[in-house]
Amino acid sequence: MNYEMLLHIIAEEAIGWDMRNNKVTDKPGYFGIPYALSKSTEEQGRTTLHSHWQIWIRGISSTRKVAFHGDWNNKTRAKDTLAKYHDHVATTSLFSNHSEEELQTSNSIRSCRLLSYE
Repeated sequence: MNYEMLLHIIAEEAIGWDMRNNKVTDKPGYFGIPYALSKSTEEQGRTTLHSHWQIWIRGISSTRKVAFHGDWNNKTRAKDTLAKYHDHVATTSLFSNHSEEELQTSNSIRSCRLLSYE
């Protein structure tokens, strides 16, 4: 029961997904705005639970398509955009000189513009 409760909190606060109603929340998650989520829970040999999450984020698919486009300039721009997106959501710091308010306002994916295939 505690494990399931924690998964609901993570889904809502970190991902932006309401698991009870199976829909996106009003605020975006750390990765952007999700439009689908799939989760599976497994038990390891030591009887500890862990889960695997697959999250579909708006805008990522079109940027990924551009990364495999034939035009080298489009491909380079898309790869740079994906690298910037990854750095934005996957990096952390143990200690920070920023206030909590600064961290909350700067921790929005809106600062990373995703590319669309045209």
